[in-house]
Amino acid sequence: VIQAEGCYERFADEFDALLQEVVSINHETARYYGYEDYNDYANLLYSRFDYGEAEMMNLCRQIREKVVPCYEVFQKTYANQLQQGAPKPRDLRQGMAAYTERLGKEAAEYWLMLSDTDALDIEPSPVKMPNMGLQRLIEEEGLAPIITNPTGDFNDGWVLAHEFGHSFQEYLAFRKQPLALSAVASADVMEISSRLAELFLHVHADRLYEDPERFSLFHLDRLLSSIINFAMSTEFEHWLYHHVDATPQQRKETYFSLYRQTHPSATADETTMLRSLYDEVTVYTMPKYQFCYVPAWISAVEIAKDYRKQSESVYRKFVELNGDLAFYTYRELAQKFGFSNAFEDGIVDRFIGWLEECTGLRLSDR
Repeated sequence: VIQAEGCYERFADEFDALLQEVVSINHETARYYGYEDYNDYANLLYSRFDYGEAEMMNLCRQIREKVVPCYEVFQKTYANQLQQGAPKPRDLRQGMAAYTERLGKEAAEYWLMLSDTDALDIEPSPVKMPNMGLQRLIEEEGLAPIITNPTGDFNDGWVLAHEFGHSFQEYLAFRKQPLALSAVASADVMEISSRLAELFLHVHADRLYEDPERFSLFHLDRLLSSIINFAMSTEFEHWLYHHVDATPQQRKETYFSLYRQTHPSATADETTMLRSLYDEVTVYTMPKYQFCYVPAWISAVEIAKDYRKQSESVYRKFVELNGDLAFYTYRELAQKFGFSNAFEDGIVDRFIGWLEECTGLRLSDR
């Protein structure tokens, strides 16, 4: 990936050989353990006990059929504003201190703990991948250090907020029950915390961004494009593991077809699509993981839509949710904390309305 420098088509043969190897090894592993294919095996590996391939594919199809047209409307409606450039973040340490203070006592105190114990590696470095965020709890310290590699652009602020959401969740869960880290929690619920930490910025962007009134526009653009891309990639991954012996050309044609359906207004030449295909790093490194962002976005938006009017009660739910997240399946968590099951009929339509409530921006012609 580093050698390609974005020009993935230069290494198309090498990337495709790697993809074939990954798919073959994963398929052999699944068959060894008695599963039909890697789709079934990996879904259970990620603790997806409440739903399977059929429900996942149905949700991804709805994203393709319903969210893609809304994104088209959004981009046309706000075309002029989107061309003017995204807002820049303020000083990240000071901005996050101010943002977490606005959120609530626990969040503010935890950010200060991270800062005071040197548990933040958020300075730019050529040896870290750009716009990448990571965190992992260290049990001896009871903290989850955060690593990011800011590049001075719009992504720096919300990426750091996202990783803070993960770090804060692990900290609260570990304090509530030290065995929390031994639970094999579903990524589909773990990502709710990080997405909520991003969404609360729609109210507090002035703490972290120099031009806060433009934050909602550009973050919503990232949100829509990401949920569309993750759903598309999930559909492609499922196809891959049902067609283990597909030729390189068949893989490309399948991906190109999905890309055209999910990016109807894009200039979809072969170079563009090859760059997208081989930039799908998690398909190689964390296969079947990225679906988690689809239901997590839906659940997080439903919770966050009331934050502007009921900030204290929504923040309290956020804190309680973080403490309990590791101990429940997706359906149990939804029932306990009163949000909808993303796999129910009609939820994607409601999700679009929730986004409009959350951001104050228009997403449809209705």
